[in-house]
Amino acid sequence: MHGLTRKKSMYDMDDIIANHFIDEAIRVQNRNVNRSYALMKQAQKYKPDFPFIERKLQEYKRILTR
Repeated sequence: MHGLTRKKSMYDMDDIIANHFIDEAIRVQNRNVNRSYALMKQAQKYKPDFPFIERKLQEYKRILTR
């Protein structure tokens, strides 16, 4: 029974959604850090173990708490 197991596609839906949030957060980060932080938190829901998201959230927190 060849090919009956579902292979993970190169981009599954969670990746597509997370990448959309990440791209938008980066696009607006120089104008609206609050929005970038909120968008990156949404991305984290879809990619909870993605180190880039955690780094950006820490960066945004540092900026927002000045």
